[in-house]
Amino acid sequence: MLPVAVLAQPWSGPAARTISVSGEAVVYASPDKIIITIGIETWDKNLLAAKAKNNDLLDHAVSVAQNAGVRKQDIETDQLSITPRYKEEYSKEEFIGYFVRNSIVLTLNDAARVDGLITAMLQAGITTIHGVDFQTTDYKALRERAREMALKAAKEKAEHMAGALGQKNGAPVSITENWAGSPWYWSPWGGSGRNMSMSQNVAQDVRSGGTEIGETVAPGKISIRANVTV
Repeated sequence: MLPVAVLAQPWSGPAARTISVSGEAVVYASPDKIIITIGIETWDKNLLAAKAKNNDLLDHAVSVAQNAGVRKQDIETDQLSITPRYKEEYSKEEFIGYFVRNSIVLTLNDAARVDGLITAMLQAGITTIHGVDFQTTDYKALRERAREMALKAAKEKAEHMAGALGQKNGAPVSITENWAGSPWYWSPWGGSGRNMSMSQNVAQDVRSGGTEIGETVAPGKISIRANVTV
């Protein structure tokens, strides 16, 4: 059997001459726009009575919010649902009543007033606080700043890695911005709402190392994160 010579040919494709790195940066800002979503639930076996109870509680909540300093134009209704409920849902047996659910979105521009407003709402009989969302009106500028910092970090990383191998970097082949966020928020009542569509920071989520949406890093501050792959 004759020996077979195998000649290794260098790969000339782009993968042989590229390096892929990621860069991440985060900037902090004081919130100047706070969105609070509250829920109102009432029920009665009589549909009109259930609706009337909800309307009364809704009017009371609006009054409490205005007394707490929320402007009338910063109070919006969000979701409304009316659902008949039975003890045995499948067979529709033993009717419990009509459950009426309504949501209100309140907007504040002073983070120091959030706690007092929530306390007043709970004392007024509000059944659910769906969420508190801290935002900044300078989000676009701060986002761009974070993106530039992330790109600079990626460049420095690539130069260091290539330099350690005695190589130099050329022009970028591709740049990808990695962003994980949802334009909707989940409601414990089912469905989704709209006020989180530009969400920057969800107050309930205090996990570190999370995505740009849903990361509280320090009291009174929110984080705006950017991540790129080059």
